[in-house]
Amino acid sequence: MGLEGSEIDEAGSEAHRLYRLLFAADQVLDDPYPVLRRLREAGPVLPIEDGLWVTTNWAGCRAVLRDPAFGINADAACRGRGGAGWRAHPSLKLLGRTLLVLNPPHHTRARQAVAGWFTPDRLRAMTASIRHATGELLDALPRDRPVDLIAGFADRLPLEVIKPVLGVAEWPFGDFRQQTMEFNLLLERAPTREHLGRADVAAEAITRCLRILVDRRRGDEHDDLISHLLRSSASGEIEKAEIIPLVFQIFNASYQTTASLLGSVLHALLGGDGSEFRRLRQAPESITAAVHEVLRTDPPVQSTGRHALRATRLGGHHIPEGDFVVALLATANRDPEQFDGPDEVRLDRPPGPSLSFGWGVHYCLGAGVALLEAQIAMEQFTARFPAMRAVGTPRRWPTANMRSFRSFEAVLEPRSVRLEVLP
Repeated sequence: MGLEGSEIDEAGSEAHRLYRLLFAADQVLDDPYPVLRRLREAGPVLPIEDGLWVTTNWAGCRAVLRDPAFGINADAACRGRGGAGWRAHPSLKLLGRTLLVLNPPHHTRARQAVAGWFTPDRLRAMTASIRHATGELLDALPRDRPVDLIAGFADRLPLEVIKPVLGVAEWPFGDFRQQTMEFNLLLERAPTREHLGRADVAAEAITRCLRILVDRRRGDEHDDLISHLLRSSASGEIEKAEIIPLVFQIFNASYQTTASLLGSVLHALLGGDGSEFRRLRQAPESITAAVHEVLRTDPPVQSTGRHALRATRLGGHHIPEGDFVVALLATANRDPEQFDGPDEVRLDRPPGPSLSFGWGVHYCLGAGVALLEAQIAMEQFTARFPAMRAVGTPRRWPTANMRSFRSFEAVLEPRSVRLEVLP
């Protein structure tokens, strides 16, 4: 690992304990940031155990994400979850073909095929469709009783936005959302055998569903992303076997990350006495800054990781080839060397860079669309429901790395509710 045994004990024992606390979702579910802060204060690059490191600051995380000395060893990543026979697991076979675990030049070729569809004209059309979908979802929410903003809105808007992208009028395949979340258990910091089994069941269902969608489009191609990928396959830009994994990754990134961001922004604005929500009502020009600040301080994906593709150095440490480095994005986003008052949530902080959507070649393709959805949603919420307030106790999904709300209730028009319950 690049350190002598006694040095590992001294440098790594406390870091190991703190790092393992992040796996205990029940202990850090509501607020992992005190533990993350203590890790950051312990050092910018920390040995955890043989072959495993974490980097906690902005410079270290960005270096891991952009330096070509680091990348994904797909075989090692999948073997670490499923053992030597990982190819027998449907979930790991699917994961192994996504952009998440590809390196250049294969990653570059596949990413360019997807990115080529998102032209300026299509992005402008998506803006109009986001506004329309947001309005329709808000129209359908009840005013006269508490409403779950996650089930009723945050979970649904990304699905409505992605449907025309994929050329799907309606989702005909049951709870595709739940299957996606089951698959994403693989992306937790320490997926268990139970997680792997659930992800396998989900991956089989996901693959069946997407194969039906892709087969329906063959010979009846239109202007959607699936048709674009079929044409790219026919021209040799991508392989036929890459189509379903690419479609799934676009859906996955468009759905769960965006739904998580929407829930976090609503919670940040409506939490406490709701004063931040009211302030944005009076200053809608600050909505973009508020969305970026929530993304910085409470990112949907808390960490990611890379293998050392060759021996290299990071933060003064020698990292041997094959070692794995976890980039703690959530604490890098609160690095005092990069941000003034980094642990303060200042919703009027001018928008700036964060690592929440990654950096470098793996920067999230859907980042711009996710931010646009959150901004449009907050514009319409603040304009239409100026007195909206949170009620009850929010609940989060019991996952440590993918951070999102399971439920969060609010009353859209409190005055109408009070009138109903008065004698």
